[in-house]
Amino acid sequence: MPFINSKVTVPVGPETQEKIKAELGKACSIIGKPESYVMIGFEDGYSLYFAGEKLEKGAYVSVPAIRQHLKR
Repeated sequence: MPFINSKVTVPVGPETQEKIKAELGKACSIIGKPESYVMIGFEDGYSLYFAGEKLEKGAYVSVPAIRQHLKR
């Protein structure tokens, strides 16, 4: 199950989260997973730094996808 973890520096309200969730769910088709197999998390108001400077507006998104191969 892919888990899309997003950390953003600004507040993200429920309506915006719904829009982002829907688009990220569609994007998971790239890795061959339907939205029903995707978990998405939001952390807003997050402090992010890049090159030693605090970002006023920025985001970090990670998409670790764990695949299990079962031997039969």
